[in-house]
Amino acid sequence: MGNYRLALWLAGLFLREIDMPTGNLKIWNTDRGFGFLSDDTGPRKADVFVHASAFRLAGVEPELGDVFAYGTTEREGKPIAVHLQRIWSPRDAH
Repeated sequence: MGNYRLALWLAGLFLREIDMPTGNLKIWNTDRGFGFLSDDTGPRKADVFVHASAFRLAGVEPELGDVFAYGTTEREGKPIAVHLQRIWSPRDAH
């Protein structure tokens, strides 16, 4: 099992207990300050919007491929990721 899959699997075991979805940062637009997380373990199985402010509050810089646990809220009926916790980064694999 690769590092990414192992980290996601382990996070899934832990986070199921506290009901936080996990997903990787699959799209990021630095100029516009937003992107999308995949919803790998949550109920939606769809991409979730994430704003730059969520990364600032978490104290992390966004990097494609990073895996996060996150909470969600909704704006205009669409999910938005909040309370990010990075659980794996491609940088960890080096």
